[in-house]
Amino acid sequence: MHPLASAGATVQVTENGWYQISTSDVVAAAPSRTMPGRSYPTLDFHKGDVIVDTGNTDGVVDIAVEEWGAEPALHIPGSGGFAEVVEESVPFEAARLRILAADGSQLLALDLAGGIGNYRLRLYSRYLNPRRQRHLLRLWPAPAAPMWDYHLDEDGRPMERPDRTTTETLTVVLSAEQADTLWNEVNEMALNEVTNGDVDDIVEDCHRICDIIPARNDRAQQAALTVRQWKVALAVLEHRNTFFDEVDPDDDPDAADAAATMRRTRKAIISQIGDRLPAGRVLGL
Repeated sequence: MHPLASAGATVQVTENGWYQISTSDVVAAAPSRTMPGRSYPTLDFHKGDVIVDTGNTDGVVDIAVEEWGAEPALHIPGSGGFAEVVEESVPFEAARLRILAADGSQLLALDLAGGIGNYRLRLYSRYLNPRRQRHLLRLWPAPAAPMWDYHLDEDGRPMERPDRTTTETLTVVLSAEQADTLWNEVNEMALNEVTNGDVDDIVEDCHRICDIIPARNDRAQQAALTVRQWKVALAVLEHRNTFFDEVDPDDDPDAADAAATMRRTRKAIISQIGDRLPAGRVLGL
């Protein structure tokens, strides 16, 4: 698979520290911005347009833009050493992508074969030296989805996200106490992982689990989750149980009761579908 079209430009970054991606025929007035305090690029919205903060107030950014008909492979052969790889959903009101410098001058224009509509925009950024960066912007038609900042391995390559396309579900019967415990612990884990950066990429799974299993359960539940969601649920219960097990029962009997309830809930899940889950851990990979 190859890009449908491509274009390139170079922008001289000044004290503004950003450039603008226009998404309509009406260009939003340049924002009044201060540096975000980050040392690498990030995407932000301003009146429908996308602002790319470069994290640099003095230097040059070489920009390449590619339109694809479908999502391209995450990994670029022979590449690595990225400072950041980030994705954002962007609605285009015009069938054209334009990149503007901070002073409003147009650096490039790329007519979009996919027409107007929602696109996914992926930015690869690399530092060539302290005063020069290289940005590759890839976009393709895709439904709106949350922003994602890819985690990078030790060689600066983006790490693939888990495959969540499998829709086959497994059903487990949980008591009211077990269902309530599972919802509470998964919800708490999602909040913690958002703060910690979601390194294991489980927040999306936690949100889906909480959507399926109602909060404040007062009756037994037949919970139907995908294989990955059950593995995340079990991993969360194990992780949270370990946390509570570190508390002295004499000092906090409620924590001891919570740990015991999590163990019972985990045992109930494993007894019903444990032999149908593939090997491998979710947390701590």
